[in-house]
Amino acid sequence: MAHTSEYRWPLVVESASEISKKIVDILLEAESKYQDLLELYAYVGSTAQALADQLFFDDWSIRSNPGVQAILTYDATGGVITGVTVVNGGTGYTDGVGYLVPVQGGDGSGLIAYDVVAGVVTNATVDSAGTTYSGGSGLALNGFAEPESIPETQASAEEVAKAQDLVDAMGAIHEIYQAADNVAVGQEDRFVQVRRFT
Repeated sequence: MAHTSEYRWPLVVESASEISKKIVDILLEAESKYQDLLELYAYVGSTAQALADQLFFDDWSIRSNPGVQAILTYDATGGVITGVTVVNGGTGYTDGVGYLVPVQGGDGSGLIAYDVVAGVVTNATVDSAGTTYSGGSGLALNGFAEPESIPETQASAEEVAKAQDLVDAMGAIHEIYQAADNVAVGQEDRFVQVRRFT
């Protein structure tokens, strides 16, 4: 490398021209990428959640969570089932009406009817009171169906945060482009946003 005292116009102008061209090219490319992202952001609904749903679709669409077991209790008096309570409706059950579950014990003829709405057990009633059931209240209804796995319907909070970081970084790059194009932009440390992707 030349000593400072040896610098002459040809060497300096070549260096300045080279870096100037690189800066212009990268700013133009960055603005093009920003416009692409802006189009996608508008297409999906202009929210970080919607953007994450789009960008991480292949990940979240194959994930599922286990359903929650429903808990029901029943009351019996004088050998017959007199009432039923849904303690926890659970999650992950198949929607429908008029499901039946036998009440264990007694003569085995006791039946509880229930519906499932949005995967949750509800509207439980005594369909058949049965006979010879031990008396008591809040007795556990055993043998209730197992819930199914619940498919995820959107990107996770972590994926949404990544999408928001992307929006912030590209927004910062766009503002750097604007500043270079003589558009007034607010004072901000845009390197903080951009460095998340370096």
